[in-house]
Amino acid sequence: MKNIFKILQILVCFSLLIVSIIYVNEKHNLQYCTLENINLIDVQDTFLDEELIKRIIVKDDYLIDSTSLYNFNSSRLEDQLRKNPFVLDVEVFYNQLGSVNIQVKAREPVVRIMTEDKNYYLDVNGVEMPISTHHAPRVLVVTGNVKKSNHNSIINFIKNIGLISFWNSQITQLHCVDNEFILIPLVGNHKIHFGELNDINQKLNMLYNFYKYEIALASWNIYSDISLKYKNQIVCIRNN
Repeated sequence: MKNIFKILQILVCFSLLIVSIIYVNEKHNLQYCTLENINLIDVQDTFLDEELIKRIIVKDDYLIDSTSLYNFNSSRLEDQLRKNPFVLDVEVFYNQLGSVNIQVKAREPVVRIMTEDKNYYLDVNGVEMPISTHHAPRVLVVTGNVKKSNHNSIINFIKNIGLISFWNSQITQLHCVDNEFILIPLVGNHKIHFGELNDINQKLNMLYNFYKYEIALASWNIYSDISLKYKNQIVCIRNN
């Protein structure tokens, strides 16, 4: 009898456990999701903000607040957001109460390319980003006949001048002609004929010393053209 009683106890406990699991699952299935928070990380100058991300989600027909927890697919939402050219990476977190948190790492534009037939941005990895109607970041502009083959050298140039605050402020535009570049400075009425975007630090150091010991003692507008195209040389043309 004792053994039978123990078996009955085990069966009752097991039945209660099954009923509890079914109840929790049913409650889980009826629980609807709520978008709790959108967090943009490592953001300095980007096209994205919280409202724009919400519009992207709605545009893709993913209505979080009308999705049950049972049907909620965080991986699908992450994949949809990653398709947006302004999104670098995204992670979606949610709990058993249906609270959804989205963490987005945005692409940050570092340069704007403006040719006769194209207008777009590049991020630090050289990935193209379209023009946005919501935001126009203040970045270096490159004009002329820019080709895709120029992208890596342009990004490398921007990384170099970004390390030195003087050049980051002084150089406002690059103009490309047959794979050679002309730099347009903020201060001074002259063009800087840089040539190809190689030997960047050497050329900029020469130009900095030229500014410091020649132009600073004369005038910022004394020359119309300054050429750094020739190795270890600076060739200038005076303004009339």
